[in-house]
Amino acid sequence: MRKLLPLMLALSLAVAACKEPPPPEPAKGQAPPEPTPAEIKGELRNSIQVLSGAATSPAPLDPAIKDQAVASFNGVKAKHAAKANGQTALQEFSRDVEQLVNTAKGSESWMVVKGGCEIYRSLNPGSDRFKQLEGKADVMLARPQVEVTGFFQSNGATDIFLKVTDFQVEKPVETYTVREGEEFHEKAVEGPKKPVLKVVRIIGANQAVELEYLPIHDTWTIQGPQQF
Repeated sequence: MRKLLPLMLALSLAVAACKEPPPPEPAKGQAPPEPTPAEIKGELRNSIQVLSGAATSPAPLDPAIKDQAVASFNGVKAKHAAKANGQTALQEFSRDVEQLVNTAKGSESWMVVKGGCEIYRSLNPGSDRFKQLEGKADVMLARPQVEVTGFFQSNGATDIFLKVTDFQVEKPVETYTVREGEEFHEKAVEGPKKPVLKVVRIIGANQAVELEYLPIHDTWTIQGPQQF
């Protein structure tokens, strides 16, 4: 047995020597190239696609959707702002936002105007370029929704029946009977409570009503109920 021990030891050493060395650790991959300004700009555009799509429509946009788009933009901005290509893309994208705001203003899509102004301020801290327009958007977004529900001839004058929806007052839905020239629907807008709506005139044979939003002296037309 003692004679076999040196032989067994020699064999084990030979087997160990014949084993292949462990494979080398895989080389670490190189970092992906930095996105180009065009690629980053594409990300920025995608982040506010919902605002761009609503910019030409006067239909109201849910404020939560606007807030989500602004937050999405801010996320993309934070991701790339520290990079040279990111700075270039953000500067170029600022011009896109200017166009968005002006397009939304032309179609009176005030929630898109508001969102665009918020994004522009984020891109251009300290700029007051759209300060006045953003203020108008805030006022217009506070404008109640009005529906003409009917007309009635009384003592040679026409009574107008209106339904007003305003979620910024205690009673969100209110009905009014008014005549041309009368002011109605009191609420506080940058001051004490006072009427914010006025009937300017009846258009045609009870076809529509022109109203004025008194805080900014803006007028618009509301169609009357369909007549058969």
